[in-house]
Amino acid sequence: MPTLAQHKRRPFTTCMDLSGVFVNTFVEQVRNAKLGLGKVSPEKEAIHFYLSNHVVSLIASSHEPDEPLPPEVNGLVESYYASQYKSAVRLVYYLYLICVRESRHCQDKDKAIKEHASKVGDEGTLHAFMKTMPCGSDSAAKHGVTYLFPEDCTIGELVHQLEVLLFKGKYSSSFGGEKWGGIAKVLRQFLHGEISAEMLVDTAFTLQHNTCAIFNKGMLYNAQNDHAMIRILDAQRAGKIPEYVKSKDYGVRAIHTSLLKKAETIFGAFNSSVDWAAVKGAGGIGEHEDHTPVSDEKSDKVAHWKMKLKQKKGAKKKAEFLNNSVLVLPGVYLPQVKRSEQEAS
Repeated sequence: MPTLAQHKRRPFTTCMDLSGVFVNTFVEQVRNAKLGLGKVSPEKEAIHFYLSNHVVSLIASSHEPDEPLPPEVNGLVESYYASQYKSAVRLVYYLYLICVRESRHCQDKDKAIKEHASKVGDEGTLHAFMKTMPCGSDSAAKHGVTYLFPEDCTIGELVHQLEVLLFKGKYSSSFGGEKWGGIAKVLRQFLHGEISAEMLVDTAFTLQHNTCAIFNKGMLYNAQNDHAMIRILDAQRAGKIPEYVKSKDYGVRAIHTSLLKKAETIFGAFNSSVDWAAVKGAGGIGEHEDHTPVSDEKSDKVAHWKMKLKQKKGAKKKAEFLNNSVLVLPGVYLPQVKRSEQEAS
């Protein structure tokens, strides 16, 4: 039977140097992910990570590293590694995309590249990449995954240069600078094997840029609910994530409650509410009140009827469009000119 020591040697919890991966290979994966992964809720991802991590910590405190794990216990550990590895991959791709996108705001690219970024990578490669960078946010992100880099350019080198450019370049107050350099630094540390994927995920949910949290760029993640995320992070800091899930607080979904129930069969029942005063005493930064839970069933019904209403409105709008348009070529319509009876005669 597997042991915790064996699990710990898996990629998610091991520092691995990936800096030598060629950029063109890396961005191909990012491009495919951007097209195929869709978007997820940052709050849902954060709750899943912190709850799973809490459960694995409880297992580690009750089992020796080389002790064979019973099937039901090993199942929880397997679930942690399987789900959170996917979360880490998504985060790595996202951090790359938003750092590339932000770098377009640098006001002294040539100077910053020559004086700073050239010290950690090839000056010509970054200069050519930045020179062809579009001004628009979506176009800049697309540039990061469609630009053809020199064959020997590595992702470790490129991200290190972006980190330096974000730290040292000249930006207006709302862009680039220390906050964005710090975001790129986390990605660079992961790629260079200084931190594990687990540490990357743990850190990512706390990252902030100049105006708000990082999950507001419209790629791979839905926009973050700041109020909910602060509650989640404060509860996690105080070791109250199981209680947060059991009380069905903001962002809690069926996948979380199911995991909690499995953990309770092994460790016993958790409290059904969060002691927010204790959370505040443990360093919580938010002003929290008890949250009236909404059942998953009710949430799902509301979402279902919202979707049906959206589909109905869409169908009506399409019908109106077709009724007032003329097909002139496959897929090409022109507005239909309606003449009066007098004009027609």
